[in-house]
Amino acid sequence: MATFTPRKKPSPIKIDRFLGINEAVGDTEVSVGEWISGFNARVTKDYKIEKRPGHYTYINFGVGDVQGQWFGTIGGTQAMILCWNGNVYEYDTDVVTTTTAIATLISEGTVTILGTITDAKTNIFWFEDIVYFINGTDYKQYNGTTYADVVGYVPTVALSAPPSGGGTLFEEINLISGYKTQTFVGNGSSALYQLAEATLDATLVTATVNGVAQVETVDFTVNRTLGQVTFVVVPPNLATVSITWNKVESGNADLIKNHKYSLVFGVNADTNIFLYGNVNERNVFRFSGIGDATYFPTNSFVGVGSTEFAITSLVPQYQSLLVFKYDSTKLVNPTVNANYSANTGLNPYDYGYQGLDDSIGNKAPNMVQLVGGNPVSLDGVSLRHWVSTTGVKNEVEPNIISDRLQLSLESLNLETAVTFDYEKKKELWVNIDNTVYIWNYGNDTMYKYDNIQAVGYLDVNGELYYSGSGTVEHVSSDYLADGAELGTNIALKLYGGFLDFNSLQYRKMMANEWLSIRPDTRTSVEIMFITDRKNEDVSKWYEVEYKLIDFADIDFDDFSFLTNRSAQVNRIKGKIKKFTYIQWVLRNDTNDETLVVLKLLMQAQTQGYSR
Repeated sequence: MATFTPRKKPSPIKIDRFLGINEAVGDTEVSVGEWISGFNARVTKDYKIEKRPGHYTYINFGVGDVQGQWFGTIGGTQAMILCWNGNVYEYDTDVVTTTTAIATLISEGTVTILGTITDAKTNIFWFEDIVYFINGTDYKQYNGTTYADVVGYVPTVALSAPPSGGGTLFEEINLISGYKTQTFVGNGSSALYQLAEATLDATLVTATVNGVAQVETVDFTVNRTLGQVTFVVVPPNLATVSITWNKVESGNADLIKNHKYSLVFGVNADTNIFLYGNVNERNVFRFSGIGDATYFPTNSFVGVGSTEFAITSLVPQYQSLLVFKYDSTKLVNPTVNANYSANTGLNPYDYGYQGLDDSIGNKAPNMVQLVGGNPVSLDGVSLRHWVSTTGVKNEVEPNIISDRLQLSLESLNLETAVTFDYEKKKELWVNIDNTVYIWNYGNDTMYKYDNIQAVGYLDVNGELYYSGSGTVEHVSSDYLADGAELGTNIALKLYGGFLDFNSLQYRKMMANEWLSIRPDTRTSVEIMFITDRKNEDVSKWYEVEYKLIDFADIDFDDFSFLTNRSAQVNRIKGKIKKFTYIQWVLRNDTNDETLVVLKLLMQAQTQGYSR
């Protein structure tokens, strides 16, 4: 006797929260609303699919990478500063222009060439109203008017010495300057004053007696070999004598200039400059004197672990400093310098370290980003978020956050990554080659963009810019294509997971589907349904579109006379038969359309048991 299976309708599949990509589980195991692959869609704050913004060339330099980028206020003017082809450029962002070619921007006065710099990756940072540049060879500065090599602070190495020399030790030698000052107290009988160094350089020695300038060869003579100054007129008893000389120690300045990366950090305030990335002292970071980026005392450095593995990032967390090496991570808790109370010329804090994790580090130099006050590092093939699970600052766990992108990341070299915290959108961007892997930490979703290849990123008053090979690009939702108006299409395509309507045991058919998109001047989306019986090659695309009257962008061939900007529901009527699993695919491959997908609903009924 035949057995008949009654037809029934499983619960519809309704997707009104799209949850981003998930490569961590099988195609049939992803959650409803996740997709298993695809590019160029972001997840909005309320979990809708939005086509990514386009990018347009803002500055066209020509051939060669932009080596450094910075934006901020300098000399009372908002400016973008860029390094390219051995020059430093200042772009006045207050100027409104449509010009992109660098030569024309210079001739019209929008861009100024500040000077030259070694053509290498350059870290640019702001400190105490001055912009500094460091790249492993040069250390330069710009105050809004003058661009020049950094001139080092002149330390006072000894105080209140008698004419015979000595005195109270005060500040340490500055590695980036050979100049030193020593102060003396005159005894009224000695004309000869013994300096703390011998074999002085030929640079003129300067001096004052009770604040009155003295001139070498006129008011005093110098025995450079012995380091002795002899005054023509004997300084009076108890006179304050100050003498400044120069003696450059070969290689000292390189201990600073050969570093490539910087961090502004300090105890309770950003008071010191920390440098790292010197190939000749891979495991060392150096730090400046308080409030002075031109003073790097001889002993203000820390060697972290072995020299086998380099420091790749320094990142503040709470009042501590995380030191990421290629193979491990260390924790620096600043402590009071025990010698500071006796000598206030020293740095007041020491920066010794302790182990935090001996097996997990960071591979991409200078690319650890702070997200919510906690670092995200790139180790192996994973992104790790270093957060405290106990609220204790010394107890942080390197939680993997990138499992949903694992298949994409595991074949890549994370050492080449360029990262950026796009705070306006609450997105962490990780750019490798021409693909951006994004963690939206605002809603904890992940997705990917293509056709973006950056060497550096900038936030310009909330707007996103990136520098690449020969250009600076502006990323904006105002651009519906890449490269130019109606330029390269932005190809959005997403593959959902395979769904069974919670009825694995039944074959099903589907004749009704509804897709809701946000109306706009031009917007459309194509949808396809792939099943376990019909692959993509033989499946049909169904289009949903909406075009509003907008006299700012008239194409009479497209006139629909629709004016309703409320969300629109479209019944698709795709007839899909005899499937156990079904997969949705969305596509928009255009250069003149926006797209926001709001909801998708699929309704099916059973046809019999699955085989």
